[in-house]
Amino acid sequence: MAGKIIKTDFKKELSRLGDIYKNMPNEVIRPAGRSAVNRGLSFLRTQATKSFKREVNLKSKEIKEDFFRTFKARRGEMTSSLLIKNKKLSLIRFVTSPKSRQPPTQKGVRVNSRRKIKVRVNPKRTRTLDHSFMATLRGDNVHVVNRRRDTGLPIFRLGGIRPALLFEKSSFVEPLIKGTSVRTRVVFSNRVQFFYRSYLRKNLSRNLRAL
Repeated sequence: MAGKIIKTDFKKELSRLGDIYKNMPNEVIRPAGRSAVNRGLSFLRTQATKSFKREVNLKSKEIKEDFFRTFKARRGEMTSSLLIKNKKLSLIRFVTSPKSRQPPTQKGVRVNSRRKIKVRVNPKRTRTLDHSFMATLRGDNVHVVNRRRDTGLPIFRLGGIRPALLFEKSSFVEPLIKGTSVRTRVVFSNRVQFFYRSYLRKNLSRNLRAL
């Protein structure tokens, strides 16, 4: 699964505005629409970041970089997209204790006496992982791992979170999409005035030169 994609299609948003812009020239509609969906995309990512931050113990900058990928509408396009990634984030990023992200020395220390690992995925809850520990795996990356209880071997990596799955289960999805739709239409209504004035000035200048 590549992730969850949310598209902002200007043609759908324009249809919701009725016939008010029906006779507006394409030289005005298209740039105003492209600007609107791109600003709607920025609004969507910002609001999604704020919503995720209430559920995940990460900084806003980390959420923007690791959770999302944006695809702006380019010249000739009228659709922008936000990809919520499906790549799993390692549980090591949420470890609160021990403070060091390097595996502590465990040789000669009884399993029951080893320091417990604490993680905080949700900002309001801290969990203690009784039988887990940190280890360096392939690629020299440190992860939170555990052993299979039947044999004790091999160790296996404990799962983290997938942004796309977290997004689908969240209650803020529908309000966020509706809010982005409204925002896009508001931005378009403002931008269309700017582009229409520019369109009139160009036509006026063209007509004056033709005299």
